[in-house]
Amino acid sequence: MKKPTILLFAICVALMAVSTGLAADVDFTGQYYIEGIYNSNPNLSDTDLARYYRQMRLRVQTDFKVTEDLKLTTRFDALEKVWNSDDSAFTNEVDAENIDFDRAYMTIISKVGMFMLGRQEGVTWGTTWADDEDDTDRFKWVLPLDVAKGKLIFALIAEKTTENDTNPDITTGKDNDKYYLGTIYKRENFDGGLLLGLYDFNRVPDPGQRKSIDQFVDAGYTADATGLTAYGAVLTGYAAAVVADGGTAGANTLAYLAAHPEILTLGSPTSAGTPMNVLMTRGGVGEAQVYLLSPYFKGKFDKFGIQTELDYCFGTVEYSDDGYAVPDHDVNAFSYFMEGTYDVGPVTVQAGWAHRSGDADETDTDENGMGYFAPGIDWEKMFILSTDYHGLNTSLAGIGNHVGNGFITFSRPLLDGFQMPYIGADYSVRDDITIGLLAAMSTADDTVTGWDDDQGVEVDAKFTWQLMDNLEYKATFAYLSAGDYWKQGNATTDLEDIYCIFSRLTMTF
Repeated sequence: MKKPTILLFAICVALMAVSTGLAADVDFTGQYYIEGIYNSNPNLSDTDLARYYRQMRLRVQTDFKVTEDLKLTTRFDALEKVWNSDDSAFTNEVDAENIDFDRAYMTIISKVGMFMLGRQEGVTWGTTWADDEDDTDRFKWVLPLDVAKGKLIFALIAEKTTENDTNPDITTGKDNDKYYLGTIYKRENFDGGLLLGLYDFNRVPDPGQRKSIDQFVDAGYTADATGLTAYGAVLTGYAAAVVADGGTAGANTLAYLAAHPEILTLGSPTSAGTPMNVLMTRGGVGEAQVYLLSPYFKGKFDKFGIQTELDYCFGTVEYSDDGYAVPDHDVNAFSYFMEGTYDVGPVTVQAGWAHRSGDADETDTDENGMGYFAPGIDWEKMFILSTDYHGLNTSLAGIGNHVGNGFITFSRPLLDGFQMPYIGADYSVRDDITIGLLAAMSTADDTVTGWDDDQGVEVDAKFTWQLMDNLEYKATFAYLSAGDYWKQGNATTDLEDIYCIFSRLTMTF
């Protein structure tokens, strides 16, 4: 079925390109890249094996300009994969997901503003600081006005994050939605804005619930009534509760626990703070009303440049509507960064400070970890600590880096937050070649009892070569002198520093 679908799409595109009756103008843009990644020791252990692989992606965006005021935009990714993961000469397999259409939306320009409807880019605002660019289903209205030699822009956005009304197992009216009101003022050399947002989430796990769900799934159980019942039967059948209470362990009980160590990890409904207790007492989801306040500013004034952004979330997570008599959780989290640059001939010097609030205790009623609501994957300031290019976002020392696995996911560094000063310089060797050096010192904002907050010092060396107008090569060598934070509270752990090598060749069209 996949091949006929692809062929049909190709025929439709060809017809639109040649027929003025179907489309006045068709424009194709995109990129194709091949990149290589080398991680010396993801677990920060001297016994760890290095990982080296290549991957690629083709991205094509098509704009169908029907009239001056009406346009349809589509985008797809193809062959986004690690080399030889499929179609290998040794396996004769085929690509399971060869083409993925991720965006399709219409743009309508009217006398009362511009409307964009459909699946489009979302979770981007101001600078890249708290951005997590994603494909979002949304309605967007934009109104630009000429004001005081600049442009004043108003925007309203309604976004559907999760539609649950189509699920017969979920009560209707339990959708997850986002609403935004934004305003931006632009001048030739600067722009700034203010974004107000509401996350109206009717089914969302708090960090403690998310952790418990993950642990149940990792242990081979589902985090629902069926899974909890099955797990409870295991506890009863093998008397693990008796053992936990100091009773005498029979041979069968010891043998079973040796084969299923997750029993002691997940605990019982009467053991406070255990995954089973969390899911039995407050369920797997709550209802969150979270508000976002985000001002930003960026500009270039002669040789001096500046950019800054603050993101502040506040609100509550409730459980009573789902029948659980537990206290509400208060959301109070923030993140911000400030960065200045100065041009000295062919050299641009930069210095900045980044801070994201953390919350290392997912058992209390305070939710202060900003990374849970806004991981900020797009900022990508430091290659090892701040990006997800290399897989270290989930595997570094077994717990991941600052961005973890993204929005509403559980990982320790993501929730603990960080404070990170950084300084660096870029040197334009010539018009087509730039080299750079950037160093940062990272400290966890909040840590689990017994954990050190020192995450270490990272140094990145970068090289960019514009081979042709549409062909660019980038390379990064990154080194992390790992701090004791990665010992995860075990003072006897012997850490090994990590280095990464990244290279990418990109063709744009």
